[in-house]
Amino acid sequence: MWSQERQSLFAVVLACSLALGGGWHHAHRPVHYPPEWPLEYVQAPPLATAGEIRGFDGLPDVIEAEYRPWQELKRDGQVSNTCRSWRIGFNTPSTFSEVSAGLEAQLAGRGWRVWRPMAELHHYYSSDGHYRIILIGREKPTLLLSTKSCVSPGYFRGYAWQLSIDEYSQPVDVVRHGKVVALDPSGEVPQVIQP
Repeated sequence: MWSQERQSLFAVVLACSLALGGGWHHAHRPVHYPPEWPLEYVQAPPLATAGEIRGFDGLPDVIEAEYRPWQELKRDGQVSNTCRSWRIGFNTPSTFSEVSAGLEAQLAGRGWRVWRPMAELHHYYSSDGHYRIILIGREKPTLLLSTKSCVSPGYFRGYAWQLSIDEYSQPVDVVRHGKVVALDPSGEVPQVIQP
């Protein structure tokens, strides 16, 4: 017969296990893609699970996948283009360099170019200028628990990921960045494009 103290300890352990188990199951949901995801060859990494899309303030939105219909883009007060977009959030145990290398392997040989303005923010442009892909990896706080995805500490290395695809009705001018490079067909060594 168990003592009252052992029964209480067992109840606490069982409750914690159930709570973590529920969070673990919740954290291992498959990645959600919004309707009509336009580039079927562009996917989250194989080990990725669903995660929240994070705003610029770092706080999670309540969504894991989003579609934004066509909207006008203005420059100097004039409509310069129209755009629609798809976004997904995901978690993965991989580093940013591993995820970006995987994405570039998916894009290799398809005429894509890349602009890397920051270490954990990459922009990819299709050869016709009608599509842009953005990959963002943001560091999360040390305690990797939230109300939306109870991820036990250490499951992924402190990143909240976002992958978005923008489609433009008119080609976008990517040469103006001056730092856009073409992905080599092998997906290994990018070649610089001279503006």
